[in-house]
Amino acid sequence: MLRYVEVLLRYKLRFALLLVVMPATIAAASVAFFPTYRAGASLWADTPSYFGSSFVPADWNQYLSPAQNEADSLSQVIQTRAFSDLLLKHLQADGFVTDDAMKKRYLAYLGAGFKITTAGTHLVVLSATCDRPAECVALLQETVATAKEESATLQKEQAKQGIAFLEAELKGAQSSLNSSEAALQKYLAEHPGVKVDTSATGPPELNQLLSDVQDQRTRVNQIQTNLGQAEYYSSASASLLDTGPRVIDQPHITKGGLVGDGTSLKRGLIAWAVFGAIGGAYLWLLVWVDKTARDPGELERRFKIPVVTVIPVLNPVERL
Repeated sequence: MLRYVEVLLRYKLRFALLLVVMPATIAAASVAFFPTYRAGASLWADTPSYFGSSFVPADWNQYLSPAQNEADSLSQVIQTRAFSDLLLKHLQADGFVTDDAMKKRYLAYLGAGFKITTAGTHLVVLSATCDRPAECVALLQETVATAKEESATLQKEQAKQGIAFLEAELKGAQSSLNSSEAALQKYLAEHPGVKVDTSATGPPELNQLLSDVQDQRTRVNQIQTNLGQAEYYSSASASLLDTGPRVIDQPHITKGGLVGDGTSLKRGLIAWAVFGAIGGAYLWLLVWVDKTARDPGELERRFKIPVVTVIPVLNPVERL
């Protein structure tokens, strides 16, 4: 340890330059010339109880809070390619994106610096980290508008497919009901003396026809109920997406100034750690060289030649 301290003091100017001056310069340049900013916005997710106690919006988990459901939906929508394309269109239309380089920058912000968290049962907090304050605010503004539009589009497409399926099912069920009723009428026309009495036991063929008609009517009624419920849920979900989530706190810069959001300081500390590691390695190398070069036995062993004499290091006075 004493040898390390001795070498460190002997070359104190070198190590001061390596461990203090250069890292401090890089850290200061990172803070001054490459600051980062963080913008935030708050959304309020309402409980959809005014649509009925049994109503659950499409893709919502009834065991999660409105804020958790909203945050989960936003997180999934933002990861889609369709959302990214629509977001860039919005940014271009509003004049925030003018070239491909800016497109890549905004996509990088969205991928690395965008976060969605919840603060309670109804509050959703959005944050974004960017190199410029205006870009952070614009990213949050357009993200909220684009997410609502994309979510509404996805919901409408899903509802359209579900309703179309139920309508096709209803059409098939009604066709089957008409066929069953036609077969029953034909049987009654061919057997005018037979009475239709569901409470009494009639001919097996008549009982089968009556059972088929009843089953088909039940199926038609059930599909009509499901179709009406699907249409109601679709309309309610669309209304919920159109009205919410409501923006409580408009996008604004939450961390800025000289050091930005602190990322530049982290880069400075990383630079300091890197130079510290380099300085430590350099110190070890100097000690190893010093130990090897000062040991005559080590020199004889490595170079296979005898050491005749050792010339000491002269101070400036002795050199004169």
